[in-house]
Amino acid sequence: MVRRARRFGVRIFELTAGNSKYHVLSYDEIKGVTRAMVEAAGGIGLTIAATGPWPAEQSLEYARFAESLGADAVQVLLPEGLEDHSSQEAEDALVQHFEAIAAGTRLAIVLHGIYTASVMRRLVAIDSVVAMKEDGELTFYIDRIIEFGDQIEIFSGGAENRFLVGYPYGAKAGFSTLSGFAPDIPMRFWQAIRERDLARAVEITTAYDHPFIARFTHEFWHATLEFFGVAERHMREPFRTLSDEELSEVAEFWSGLGVDPKEYIDAADG
Repeated sequence: MVRRARRFGVRIFELTAGNSKYHVLSYDEIKGVTRAMVEAAGGIGLTIAATGPWPAEQSLEYARFAESLGADAVQVLLPEGLEDHSSQEAEDALVQHFEAIAAGTRLAIVLHGIYTASVMRRLVAIDSVVAMKEDGELTFYIDRIIEFGDQIEIFSGGAENRFLVGYPYGAKAGFSTLSGFAPDIPMRFWQAIRERDLARAVEITTAYDHPFIARFTHEFWHATLEFFGVAERHMREPFRTLSDEELSEVAEFWSGLGVDPKEYIDAADG
């Protein structure tokens, strides 16, 4: 996936606990995935490792591991037990969590989760906190860009049309699911953004990304990765692997959008 994305000009690669399936991986496997991403990126662009909802000690150990591989940043997920940090005691504990990680690694830190405005005002004061993956409602996304967008980069998760919501407020980046298997499509979208051609950007995401996200399940996504020749569709429980018969529905979906995986599979992803 990374090598194909590189070939089409993608230059930012990131793990994230949800889509990277941390909850069905062992800690050693998570480290293995991190190593694979950094090595596949080959020093081109940025690589962002990611923690799970771990205590500070484990998050720091992982950050140091990622740093030793040559990663550029680590995305730190809200630790378990501090998702609700509305009380002063919980807010203080959360800030201390990030301060401990920042003090122990040279990596840039990306926030991941839903943070109150009060705690964010304290977190953005930490020098190495440079970004946040937004993970809430669109109003949360907009509110945080307005207040903190001049201090850290707040990038969108999910579909490209979500990025378009933040773009007028200064958003500069966002996740793109298609980058791992059909990267020319999001790169055309990004070129339209760079040229400030919003009508063309909307046209591209409406034609491809929006229908894929509307159809999205993790099972359908992994079957798509197999169909496009970058991974196998088999998944661990509690996920269900699509059958051979169901794989034909994946083929019909992408054929309906006019996207042919042979255009990618026939080219070397090296």
